[in-house]
Amino acid sequence: MRTNYSRIKGIATATLLLVFFILNPCRTYSQGREGKGADEIDKAVWTMQAASVARELGLKKKKQDKLTRAYLGLREDISVKGKEKLKELEGEERQTEADAIARNCLGKFNSDLTGLLKPEQASRASFLLGSLNKRWEQYLELLLGFSLEGEAMQNASDAVYMYVDEYLTERKKASDANTRFSGQIATGLKEGLDGRIAEVLTEDQYKTWSETTAFKRKGK
Repeated sequence: MRTNYSRIKGIATATLLLVFFILNPCRTYSQGREGKGADEIDKAVWTMQAASVARELGLKKKKQDKLTRAYLGLREDISVKGKEKLKELEGEERQTEADAIARNCLGKFNSDLTGLLKPEQASRASFLLGSLNKRWEQYLELLLGFSLEGEAMQNASDAVYMYVDEYLTERKKASDANTRFSGQIATGLKEGLDGRIAEVLTEDQYKTWSETTAFKRKGK
């Protein structure tokens, strides 16, 4: 079990390093969401993320529910500790402490996964959910704002999940090879996502999607 845990921890740490030092390439579209309703939006998004992973792993409902609770616990743990410890910090000191909080919380999450899932499943869940990927959250939040229902929401969520998996995998390849992550690859992955999303959204919704999720250009 210790060997499996070390392997899972290593994957999560590598993924964390990929994510926490990536500048968000999307336009900010969570402005004004603070306050009433923000917590509910977060929980809805996190639940969707856990459900996507559970579907891929073929988990039955009981285990899916446990995975969801473990992931919600991770995100809420990071949020609570961050509010407690980061409010007086700024700059590099704040970033260092934020990274330490995330690593500590991920350690507990990975331990929970080893007791819940098979080793291969735990590694996969850690790679995806342990990435704490902001783009994944933001895209799902935008989709929730379109009030999609049933199959449409499922298809849109699956498209985002496929994109995030591909994105994280390509970034890890670049990190493992000690090379720069290709902007051409990033653009290609986003274009693939946009094509799948266009099949689900209305024309007006897709226009909003395109404008909101467009990658920032330098100097803009």
